Amino acid sequence: MSVKMRQSKHRDLILAILNSESTHPTAEEIYNKAKEVIPYISLGTVYRNLNVLVQHDIIRQVKSNDQTVHYDGNLSPHYHLFCQTCGKIVDIFPEKELHQKLIDSVKKSGATIHYSRVNFIGECADCAKMKEEQKI
Repeated sequence: MSVKMRQSKHRDLILAILNSESTHPTAEEIYNKAKEVIPYISLGTVYRNLNVLVQHDIIRQVKSNDQTVHYDGNLSPHYHLFCQTCGKIVDIFPEKELHQKLIDSVKKSGATIHYSRVNFIGECADCAKMKEEQKI
């Protein structure tokens, strides 16, 4: 979107929190971190600012399998692995050529792509390793 956003210390803080995290926090998690810096910030303010950032394509929403909404400040092409054991959301960065082949395959159908969302369901490396160690 080309609409200019007004500067906001709340929005700047929320964006800084998201850009410092790779954990895909929920609004409540962002709110708890924001309160450490701005004690009077409300949960409603966090939700409103998250919605503005999503609408302006500055961040993205990521819904987990249980439909919990998480937020992602990384807009580079990447996929997500949802760990069924610990609930973690892990960024997966595909090889550029592989990602482009997927995009090209979809474009061949005549579709226009705004951005892609590929999700994997399974176990993160930590949980897979822990399960493997328990078998020994």
